[in-house]
Amino acid sequence: MVVLPIAGMFSILLAFIFFTIAYTTDKNNSSSAFHKLLVTITASIAFVLVGSGLLSGDNSVATYQSLGSIGEHMGSFFGSIALVVIAAVIASSAIDERAKPVTYLIISLLVGGLLWPLLQRWTSASGWLAQLGFRDTSGLGTVHLTMGVVAGVSAWIVGPRLGKYNHNRVQALPSQSLFLASIGVVFAWLGWGLLALMILWSDTLANAEQLGRLVYNFFLIPSISFISTSSCCYFYFKRFDMSLIYNGLLMGIVVASTVGSELSLFGAVGGGLLSGALVVYVISWIDKKLKIDDPIGLITVHGVGGLLALGLTALFPEGGWSAGFLQLFNQLLTSFILMGIAAVAAVLILKVIDIMMGLRVSEEEESFGLDSSIYRLPNRYGSLSTINVGKVPKKVALNSSGSKAVDKVQLELDVKDLAHANPVPEIAPIRRFEILTSPDRLERLTQELNEIGVSGLNVANVTGFGVQKGHKSFYRGIEVESHFLPKIKLETIVSTISTEVMLQAIQRALYTGHIGDGKIFISSIQDVVRVSTGATGKDALIYVQED
Repeated sequence: MVVLPIAGMFSILLAFIFFTIAYTTDKNNSSSAFHKLLVTITASIAFVLVGSGLLSGDNSVATYQSLGSIGEHMGSFFGSIALVVIAAVIASSAIDERAKPVTYLIISLLVGGLLWPLLQRWTSASGWLAQLGFRDTSGLGTVHLTMGVVAGVSAWIVGPRLGKYNHNRVQALPSQSLFLASIGVVFAWLGWGLLALMILWSDTLANAEQLGRLVYNFFLIPSISFISTSSCCYFYFKRFDMSLIYNGLLMGIVVASTVGSELSLFGAVGGGLLSGALVVYVISWIDKKLKIDDPIGLITVHGVGGLLALGLTALFPEGGWSAGFLQLFNQLLTSFILMGIAAVAAVLILKVIDIMMGLRVSEEEESFGLDSSIYRLPNRYGSLSTINVGKVPKKVALNSSGSKAVDKVQLELDVKDLAHANPVPEIAPIRRFEILTSPDRLERLTQELNEIGVSGLNVANVTGFGVQKGHKSFYRGIEVESHFLPKIKLETIVSTISTEVMLQAIQRALYTGHIGDGKIFISSIQDVVRVSTGATGKDALIYVQED
C-alpha cells in the first residue's frame, strides 16, 4: 500500500512537469518546471509540520510524538502526502511565467499547512460538510474542485502574462514543445489510476465489482472525452486543436479517477461526452470573457472537472438514482460552499502578500524570461512564431536601473538630426534596414514598425557578440564561458517611408540607454522584382489584395 501513493504522486508530478514545459514558452521552461519541485517540497514540509495536526485534530507536537501510530498507518500517511503535494501543484500551476518564486511558496504553505487538511477533515464522514449531504468517497473530488478554484484566484490576482491581451483581443502565446504533452498524458493516466486504486483498496467496504468498474471506466471515460473534445474542436474552430484535445483527455482522467468506481455505464458515457465539450467551451470562455490567463488550462481541467465528477455521482450512481433531486441539490450546495471557502482563503492570503511584497516579477524580468532574469540561466528563444505582428500590445521602453529617463521629444529630435547627418542618396529610394537586437525586443519593434506602415519583415535567430562580450550566465553554480549572445535580425525593404520615420520608430522600440540596445544597418537596393507579376522597383513592394 505504501508503493501506490508514492508511485502515483511521482507519476503525476512528472506529468505536471511535462505539461508545464509543453505549454509554456521556451524562455521560461526551466524556471516553470523548477517551481513544481519547489511547490512539492514546501507543501510536504507544511503538511508534516502543521497540516497533519489539523487533519488529525491534534497539534503538530502530539502528531510528531505519535510517530508509532503513523508507522502503523504508513499507507494512509503517504497517501495524504501524495494528495497534498498534488493539490499544491494544481493550485500553483496557473501563474507560470510571471509570478515570483515567493508566490509559489505562499500558495504551497496555504494549501499544505492549512487549506487542504481542513477541507479534507470537513468533508470526511464525520465532517460538518458531510453532514450537510456532501459525498466524495475517493476524496479526489475535493482536491480537484477546490484547487482549481485556488488556481483561478491566483491567476486573477497575479494577472495575465505580458502580451496576452491587447485592447480586448486575446493573443496566443504558444510553445514549440507541445509534443511533450503526450508524455504528460501518459504519466497522468498512470498516476491518477494508481491513486484511485490505492483509495479504493483502503476502503473496507469496497468490493471486486467496484474495482472492476473503476478499471473499466478509467479507460472508457478518457477515451470518450478524447473523441468528444476532438469533435467539439472541429465544430467550434473548424480544425483539431491538439492543445485542447490533451486538456479534454486530462479532464476525462480527472472524472474517471474521482468517481469511476461509482458511475453507471450511462453516467460514464455522459461524463466523457461532457468533459470534452466543457473543456473546449469553458477554456475559451475563461480566456476570452473572464480574461484569466491559464497557460496549461488546469482551472478548467481540475476545477470544472471536479465539479462535474461530484455532480455525476449524484445523478448517475451505479444501482440507480435513489435519493432523487435532494441528493443532487445537497451535492451542488456543499460543492459551492467548498468553492467559496477556497476562494475566500486564497483571496485574503494572496491579496495581503501582494500588497506587502508583490506576487509578480517586474515587466523587465518577465520580458527577458524568468530563466534568465531570475535564475541567470542562458537565454532560450527557440521560436519566433509566438509573435503575431500587429496584435501584440505596445509596451513602454524599459529603462535599466541607473539609466537616465529620456524625453520622447528630445529623442525624436536626436534621431532626426541623425537622419539628416547621414542621408541616404536620393538616387536609391528603395532601402534595406537590417536591425540586430535582443530577442525580447521583438514584440515592441514589430508593433512600432507595423504602426508606421511597414508591410513586411523577415526575422531570424542569430548569435554573436559586440562590445558586451557576451551575457554572464551560470549552470550548476559555475559561470558559463560563452561570448555569444542570442540575437534576432530583422530585415525589411521600404520605399515610401522616410529614413527619419523608420529610425524614430526603431529607436522608440529599442532604446534603453545601455549597451546592447542593438544596431541598425541601412543600405540602398538597386532594384526589386516581384516574381508573380513581373513588377519592378517600387511597384514590386506594393501588395494588392485580389477579390
